[in-house]
Amino acid sequence: DPNTSRTIMAAEASKPAGWIYKSDTKVKKWDKRWMELDHYTLNSFKKEGDKKPKKVFDLSAISPDMLDYSIGSGKAPPTDFHFCVRMHTRMLNLCFETLEDKDAWFERFRAIREELFPSGPSAEEMAKREADARAAEE
Repeated sequence: DPNTSRTIMAAEASKPAGWIYKSDTKVKKWDKRWMELDHYTLNSFKKEGDKKPKKVFDLSAISPDMLDYSIGSGKAPPTDFHFCVRMHTRMLNLCFETLEDKDAWFERFRAIREELFPSGPSAEEMAKREADARAAEE
């Protein structure tokens, strides 16, 4: 099955990639897409191996408080492993097959936020927020 939960997140990977469910601000539906992270660009493909992205998300337009565990009202996420990326003009809800995939992608997005906003929330503060969010989910 080409839509298996496979994430390529090795430290040496120049373009982290994997299958992710995504939804827009209104959370009307969840689409499973192959995503590739290329520095400050998140490319969304309908299937792995496509040459042209279906959508391109400019992560340089993120908000300083870009990472959040809340999902907008609407259709529930397909799994419990999700977070929201806030950009100036939109929210991108992302959902993952496994906790490991979610954590790996979250770390990549956190690194981008720290590059763009070095004086933003510390790694310790973000870890506390993550722990609080996990406790609230239980």
